[in-house]
Amino acid sequence: MLTQALETIKSNPKWSKEAAMITGQIHNGSTFSQALEICGPKFSSLLINLVRVGEQSGQLVEALSGAADYFENKAAFQKQLVKSLSYPILVLSLSLLSLVFLILFVLPTFSGLLQELKVPLPAITRILLFVGNFFSNFGILVLIALSGLTWLGYRWYEPEENKFKLDAFLLEHQYLRGFTYHYYLVRISQSLSIMLGGGLPLLAAWKITKEMVPNRKMQSQFDQVAGELEKGKPFSEALKTAGIDELFLVQMVEIGEKIGNLDRTFLEVSRIYQDELEEKLSSLVMIIEPASTLIVGGVVAGIALSIFVPLMSVLTNFN
Repeated sequence: MLTQALETIKSNPKWSKEAAMITGQIHNGSTFSQALEICGPKFSSLLINLVRVGEQSGQLVEALSGAADYFENKAAFQKQLVKSLSYPILVLSLSLLSLVFLILFVLPTFSGLLQELKVPLPAITRILLFVGNFFSNFGILVLIALSGLTWLGYRWYEPEENKFKLDAFLLEHQYLRGFTYHYYLVRISQSLSIMLGGGLPLLAAWKITKEMVPNRKMQSQFDQVAGELEKGKPFSEALKTAGIDELFLVQMVEIGEKIGNLDRTFLEVSRIYQDELEEKLSSLVMIIEPASTLIVGGVVAGIALSIFVPLMSVLTNFN
């Protein structure tokens, strides 16, 4: 059955190479999990360990089904995130490009004509012309300065100590961690639910989950939790000791420990966090869309005033 499924996957150009490699490894005597591990980084630790546990328990189909649900939910949410933010980003980008084009190319020509007619330029036109002239004359220097600042920022960020400091700063400030922190909580709870439900021990599942969180401060907390679990502490106590201050998560873990059903508990936690995240995302989009419309409207109005006010002055003088 497994080799037949892999033969079917070979028809997909995106995965044909990996499917062929896995099939070859299985024919050479490797297990499915070993073949996945040999074939490289395209396959996550979560998937490999779920397959390994499924092989050992004789529930490989169930393990693969759970993994498929996890990755489908993850992809669907990421697609929704991109779809929600693409329109405001597109509108703001187009308005910025239009502004740059008008300031650098349209207004200078128009202002030259007005100066020949000896028409006084209004303040808004003079401001936009000053901005355009500044970037025309010193644009290269501005780019060099920005490149230099970017390079200095990159050099500062290179040491592991500074990376940790920045991650800790982003994590400790409520308004900065926002969506990213909630997204991490969704992924953590979803992955723990699927791995614990697949039969993976808690400590092993927790160590695998650490790989899904790029924030170094959170990774440090994960290591502390793992250390407490190795000492035999309850999971909820280990979370508190490590300084994980997400009260709802800790309380739900305590409940899951009491009823002996942590995998179902994390499944419910992931649903709640995902609903909260989607609600926050919807609220953000509701703010960004009218805000982007107002910004574009303001840009258009400013440019229109800078052109039509002196134009009306010309018409008045002719009359």
